[in-house]
Amino acid sequence: MKAYIKNRDKLKYQSIKHRYDEKIKGEVWMKKIFLAGLVSCVFAGSAMADTLETDDAIGMASLMMCSTFYSENEMVIEGTIVNRSMSAHRDAGIDEMIMTPETSANLDKYVAQFQAADKEQSMKLCDAALKYARESNFVK
Repeated sequence: MKAYIKNRDKLKYQSIKHRYDEKIKGEVWMKKIFLAGLVSCVFAGSAMADTLETDDAIGMASLMMCSTFYSENEMVIEGTIVNRSMSAHRDAGIDEMIMTPETSANLDKYVAQFQAADKEQSMKLCDAALKYARESNFVK
């Protein structure tokens, strides 16, 4: 009986560890993709490109991270809202904007805050992303 309980606990631990490792890999991969996109905008952007405001950079990052969060937690309606908003922001040209060093530093702080958040804190951050999706002046 002790061997059964020990094996069960070991399998439970491995399952939780696997899910946690996959979540971390996904967040790291998502940040790399987002930063690569922003860096490519800086190098590919023309001298006439607009500067990306901090609120819009953080708003777009929150949309991307919350899309993953809502998907993992099977929150379909919220996920649909943030995905549509992300598409609308891309179509409006957010990818073509240049980010200042200050905006980049603020974005890094926000991403670190999101990654350190527990589920309840992530919900609050994603509520702010939903608000950004609804109220953003970037998309006309």
